[in-house]
Amino acid sequence: MDGVRRKIYDYIKSHPGTHEREIEKELGIATGDLRYHLNKLTRADLISAWGSGTRFIFPSNIFGEKQEVLIGLLTQETPREILLCITRSPGITQKELADELKLSAPTIWWHMDRLLRLGVVGRKKEGKSVSYEVITRREDLINFIVRYHPTIWEKWASRMHDVTLMLDLKAQKAASEE
Repeated sequence: MDGVRRKIYDYIKSHPGTHEREIEKELGIATGDLRYHLNKLTRADLISAWGSGTRFIFPSNIFGEKQEVLIGLLTQETPREILLCITRSPGITQKELADELKLSAPTIWWHMDRLLRLGVVGRKKEGKSVSYEVITRREDLINFIVRYHPTIWEKWASRMHDVTLMLDLKAQKAASEE
């Protein structure tokens, strides 16, 4: 593997779910050159990508499909904020999400529809009110943020403190029951 391709591959390994524009910006590689090397890496089965429009790029055979979806979403600010908000407050309503994140109801609706279709969140409707909860593994969500987005984790750490305590207590309880 040549030096440029190795540099791109190493970046993708340390930043799974990255996208082409981010690689271009971070590594200073022109679009055409990057696409050439990404095609070579794909043909060698060293990387894979998913998504329409923005393609999220991953090292091959490391993550499952659901994990890739989650990591890809965590690279985007609005879905990440929504997921963290729902993780912190399971059962939150669309209106509460809009109020807390200072986003319009249609924006929340669009993102929630996407998160529902991707199988990351679930919805419960009671009358006119719709509430949401994360149905993907919360442990994956938190671990991926800590590992691949540490500055975001620092920002959210105090807000997520209760969630991590809950997860630790659940893990301890499960271990004691075995």
